[in-house]
Amino acid sequence: VHPFGSSAFYHRRLQSVPAGILRTIEAKVNIYRFHVTRLLRATDLDSRCRFQRMDLEKYGDKVEEIAGLTRAQWNIPPGPVANLIRSVENAGAIVIRFDFGTGKMFGLSEWNPPTPPLFFINDNPDITADRDRYTLAHEIGHVILHAMPNPDMEKQANRFAAEFLMPARDISSHFKKPIKLYTVARLKPFWKVSMAALIEQAHN
Repeated sequence: VHPFGSSAFYHRRLQSVPAGILRTIEAKVNIYRFHVTRLLRATDLDSRCRFQRMDLEKYGDKVEEIAGLTRAQWNIPPGPVANLIRSVENAGAIVIRFDFGTGKMFGLSEWNPPTPPLFFINDNPDITADRDRYTLAHEIGHVILHAMPNPDMEKQANRFAAEFLMPARDISSHFKKPIKLYTVARLKPFWKVSMAALIEQAHN
């Protein structure tokens, strides 16, 4: 059983999630992992995992380069990721719609080989699809970048998510100075991310 606070768990949430809810989530996620491990042992499914941890120091802390390499390894063409969940599952991970019991917890991931990476995404209908995509990309960043926690890992996971969903070389031509709000609104359905994420990436 892996507790919160260990290097097994990464999550994207607001700071105000009560401790009792976190303990419940921790227990349920461990049970899900037990079930997934047992099911995989009982099947002949090809469960080869194309997830690869990459050492940030080796890449000179170039998170964006690692995001680009991940897209290349998964054969994702330039431009928006057409179906993020399908890409993640094709790479050997499992995405689970999960009732966190709160709208303040967006997603959670863990990777304990030989079990494939597990991504838990909040099934709360009030959470928008673009937030779901960004949360999943953020959690992919954690799984690939962070074999061990570090003080900057949330910022690093956000940088990974932005570059993975909106590669700078693909999206930069869409931003003509000065950037207008209607331009960002028009790009939102194409890139399938929030307007805030687009503006942040434009700034970066």
